[in-house]
Amino acid sequence: MTNRRWLPTMLRARQAGEDAAALHVAQARRDLAEHEGIERAQRARLAGLGVPATGSTRAFLVEVTRGDAAAATHLAAQHRVGVAERRLAARVEELNAAAQQRQSVQKLSERLDAEGRATELATSQRSLDDLTISRFTRTTAGRTP
Repeated sequence: MTNRRWLPTMLRARQAGEDAAALHVAQARRDLAEHEGIERAQRARLAGLGVPATGSTRAFLVEVTRGDAAAATHLAAQHRVGVAERRLAARVEELNAAAQQRQSVQKLSERLDAEGRATELATSQRSLDDLTISRFTRTTAGRTP
């Protein structure tokens, strides 16, 4: 198989891989934004809880339990944000790797195309040189010193 046949296919495959990686990055960014919004809401909920009222013991325990649950929910939301940030960083790295792979194949293709053009130009130049030499030889052969 010649270089000119498989390189375009390889380039399209690398581009498809890069496009898929870009979609994963976009999804990871949406997930991060969603988790950040949930975390902000949980933080606001936690901040909205006041100091337990000095009422009955039961009311006090209910307020403390509510505060503990809100704190745990907020902590879980913070954890999800951290996971989403790490996932986004990994997806961005994958996108960068895919872009580098595509660029390397693209550069290889451009280099092979340039080599092919240089070979064609050299062949054309040799043909012109041969033609010129043969004309010169014929022209000078007709002349006698």
